[in-house]
Amino acid sequence: MTIKEQVLEKLREAPPEKQKEVLNFMELLQGKSETEKPRRSLLRVWTDLSIDITEEDIAETRREMWGSFPVASTCECNDRLHVTRDQRVEHP
Repeated sequence: MTIKEQVLEKLREAPPEKQKEVLNFMELLQGKSETEKPRRSLLRVWTDLSIDITEEDIAETRREMWGSFPVASTCECNDRLHVTRDQRVEHP
């Protein structure tokens, strides 16, 4: 028995209110496939703008963004996690 036949059989057995739910769901699925457009690739999106972002630029921006972020010490982190002394791992 094909999927289509199985669906039709189940649909015939269902009460009218459930059939209406199935119809609404199918319309929703069809609407999604019709309205969804394929996504455009962002690869080389800035090629024409002559923007040259280097690894150093990215690293500097990260330092600026995260520079004032509070850092907990390893001990504080271990205490918060209730890790025993034997399980503690030192991080650089």
